[in-house]
Amino acid sequence: MKGKFALLLAVTMLLTFAATVDVKADPSIHVYAYTDGIQYRPGDSGTIKILVVNTASDVGIIKNVTIQYPWYIPGLGGNDTINNISQTLTLNQNWTSSVSFTIPTDGRAAGYAGTTYARVTVYYDYSVANTPHSSSSSTNAAMNIVSAPMLYSVQELSTLTILLVLVIIVVLASALIIAYALMRTKPKIST
Repeated sequence: MKGKFALLLAVTMLLTFAATVDVKADPSIHVYAYTDGIQYRPGDSGTIKILVVNTASDVGIIKNVTIQYPWYIPGLGGNDTINNISQTLTLNQNWTSSVSFTIPTDGRAAGYAGTTYARVTVYYDYSVANTPHSSSSSTNAAMNIVSAPMLYSVQELSTLTILLVLVIIVVLASALIIAYALMRTKPKIST
């Protein structure tokens, strides 16, 4: 009985090992992104710098990169895509790129004053047991958007200064005219 049990256990273990498939995980693709400026105002331009690193022994092939800015609105834009990259990354290899952007002045960025983020997503292909797969990895690039100041431009301020000086001159002239008129009138003395 013990012999049959040992034989059954050995056959089960052999079948278990024979049925095991050598499966590899997808490459460990890490994405890093940052902007070239500390802060941006509406109308300012900047650059997002992107670094993609494969930290696994499996090969990954970068296909495209999408950047979605915080002011993205479908149909109005607010994203960038780098297509047809086809960059192969093996262990510890990296790929870099940069994308220029401009903070919109049409009000789409107004709601994002302060620190906000642009989403950078890298799409890549890899193979597991000769079967192709696709995946993606993402990160955020911090952007500090400063609201447009409510102050007037220098030209408008000079116009306001001129108007203020004119108002002061008119008030002083009016005061002088009233004072002169009061001095010219002689009080009537009744006898």
